[in-house]
Amino acid sequence: MGRETRSNHPGGGWLWYLLWLLLLLPLLAAQGPGRSPTAATPTSALVCGKPKVMSKIYGGQDVVAGQWPWQASLLYRNLHICGAVLIDARWLVTTAHCFVNKSHAPEDYLVTLGSTQLYQHTQHTRKMYVSRIITHPSFEKFHAFGNDIAMLQLHLPVNFTSYISPACLPTAGMQLPIHRSCWITGWGMLSED
Repeated sequence: MGRETRSNHPGGGWLWYLLWLLLLLPLLAAQGPGRSPTAATPTSALVCGKPKVMSKIYGGQDVVAGQWPWQASLLYRNLHICGAVLIDARWLVTTAHCFVNKSHAPEDYLVTLGSTQLYQHTQHTRKMYVSRIITHPSFEKFHAFGNDIAMLQLHLPVNFTSYISPACLPTAGMQLPIHRSCWITGWGMLSED
C-alpha cells in the first residue's frame, strides 16, 4: 500500500464496489446457520473505519503504519497482483479483474495485512490463506470491466489490532453528498513519473 489519493469524484469508485458488495452479502449469508461471514468475527474494542492515525496528506504519498488498517495486498503465487479491503474478520473485497487469466484455486492466493510496504514485513504484518474466491457472476457480461468486484474469504479469521481492522460498509441506499471528498488507498506509484 503505502499510497493514498484524494478524490472529489461524487460517490467514488470504491463506493460502487461496496454497494455491489451489499448485494452479495445475502448470498454469502445463505451458507447455512451459523456460517455467515460475520459469525467468526472476534470481539474487539476497535471500531470499523477508524484508522489509528489520520493526517491530511494530499496526492500520492507514503503513509504511516496503521493509517489505513483495512488495506491489504492480494498475492498470487507470492507476488502482489491487487489491493483488497478487509471488511470483516474473514472477508475482503477486491476487483474481479485480478483473477482474469489466473487460477481461481484459493490455494494459489495469500492476503497480506498490516503492512505499508510490499514485501517488507514487520511484527504487525499477517499473511493469511484464502479459502474461497467469489467473483461477480456478471463480471464483463455487459461491458468491459462491468461488475468488477470479487470477495475473498480467509481460511481463518484475522485478529484485529491497531494495524489490522475492517473498513466500514455503507448502509443500504446510502448516498454521499455531491462534492464529498473520498480517500482512495492502494499500492500504486507516488506520482505519474
